[in-house]
Amino acid sequence: PKFDPVGRIGSVRLLNQRAEDREFLKALRRHMQCVARRGCVRAALEVCKYALSLTAEEDPLCVLSMIGFYALRAAEYQWLMEFVETFTEYPIPAKWFPNLMFNRALASKSGSKKSSSDAKGKSADSLLLAAIRTFPEAVKALVLDIDSKIVQTDTRWKFITRWPATTASPFVNKLIKIFAARCSVLWRAPPILAWLRDSAKTIDEEWRMKKKKEKGALEGGADEQQESRRQDPNDHGNGTHGSSNMEGKHAEEKRLIFAAFGSGIPNQYRELEKSDYTDQMPQLPPEYFQQQPEQHLQARPQQPPPMQGEGSPIAGNPLAMFFMSMLPNFDPEVAAEAAAAGEAADLAAAFAAAEDADADNGDNGDTIHDDDSKLAGTADGKQQEEKEE
Repeated sequence: PKFDPVGRIGSVRLLNQRAEDREFLKALRRHMQCVARRGCVRAALEVCKYALSLTAEEDPLCVLSMIGFYALRAAEYQWLMEFVETFTEYPIPAKWFPNLMFNRALASKSGSKKSSSDAKGKSADSLLLAAIRTFPEAVKALVLDIDSKIVQTDTRWKFITRWPATTASPFVNKLIKIFAARCSVLWRAPPILAWLRDSAKTIDEEWRMKKKKEKGALEGGADEQQESRRQDPNDHGNGTHGSSNMEGKHAEEKRLIFAAFGSGIPNQYRELEKSDYTDQMPQLPPEYFQQQPEQHLQARPQQPPPMQGEGSPIAGNPLAMFFMSMLPNFDPEVAAEAAAAGEAADLAAAFAAAEDADADNGDNGDTIHDDDSKLAGTADGKQQEEKEE
């Protein structure tokens, strides 16, 4: 089934505070991760929609941090652009999330064959420029996640070394970290990466021109301001007043965005681990595998072989061994030792039985031989008496 939280959210809600609902939501998250790792990204997207429709006001599963990735992988570009623009049930609008701002621009770029702009008539280039102006830190995190050595190997990216790496909001930093780790695979294609670089270069030039203007205004050099305005490629004859209005509007919007995210991280995002938003599986540290065998051999106590019945080892019973192998504390080495001990016990018992049998046979032979001797002696005595008579 297809679920759609855009404009058609029902009245059914699950509360993360209830234990039953919380377990069901956890199962939904695991199911979403499993189907996504199997390549069923459209199914994962529908599970995201369903989970978000049940918990739109709280989003305990952090669906807003990953739904854009699944929508892009499933090629649902038009739906993603409409969702980012219209979803406002969460306390923070979806269009203010850094990952969704960049995903929206990429969706507009990828779906440009069908439509050259999104629902509001904004082009992909303008959407990406707006996202970079608001969250320049996301560009640096995304590029470094794609290739950590790209700044040293490609001189065209050296300008981002001047950009900040983190923001003043821990919540935004967490969202940027999730976005870079999850969506870097979508931005690593050479055409998309070049588009991102050109847009970031444009923003960098804007900032440099702005700093130059501010420096000229402080020094009182009117001639320098006119010259810098004449060289500014983004000043299309609108004048300083129009440019100042646009910059003031963007600064006010950015202030509202960061005020909405606040200075703290919600609990559901604080508890997220890397395996929850990437395909990386949780693993034990390598030190565990290096030290565990030796520790295991030293600490393992000597256990007698498991027995079944009177003297019959369990290792000789295939059915019993099968059920034992399903136990959490089953150790194949212990089972092998039990089998060897059982065989040795059987052999010892067999040898003991054979020796006992031989001993019994020897005792019986001696008794018979003594009786025969006595009988023979008695017969000889009778014959001697008859001769004397």
